[in-house]
Amino acid sequence: MYKLYTRANTGGFVVEAALALAGVPFDQIDVPKSASPDQAFLDISPLNQVPVLILPDGSSMTESAAICILLAERHPEANLAPAANSPDRADFLRWMTFMSSVIYQADLRFFYAHRYTADPGGVDAVKQAAISEMDRGLAILDAALE
Repeated sequence: MYKLYTRANTGGFVVEAALALAGVPFDQIDVPKSASPDQAFLDISPLNQVPVLILPDGSSMTESAAICILLAERHPEANLAPAANSPDRADFLRWMTFMSSVIYQADLRFFYAHRYTADPGGVDAVKQAAISEMDRGLAILDAALE
């Protein structure tokens, strides 16, 4: 059985959705946000990041896009993604990576601006740059959806 470590308002929601859509049983463990996380959690997620998915064999993985791709491969009957030999597979991989490398990263810079500057006065500039990047990324996504 899968075990999903997550917390509210994080990228864990997409993994939770993929597991639910695949119809596979999983245990969900809500990890409190803490400056001093539990050592047991740090053993599986040294960066104190969620989501973390514990696989049925006991190994763990992070990175929501990678987890979703793995779930799609392990549960093809759920049609979470185009098959590896499908002409649509390239677009699927592109947009999965785009969402995590462009959209999600801009989101992180906005909500955790203090992590992206050593200048205490630079937080507002980081947030403004994040908004610009989010706008740019969403414009690209909008154009593709048209």
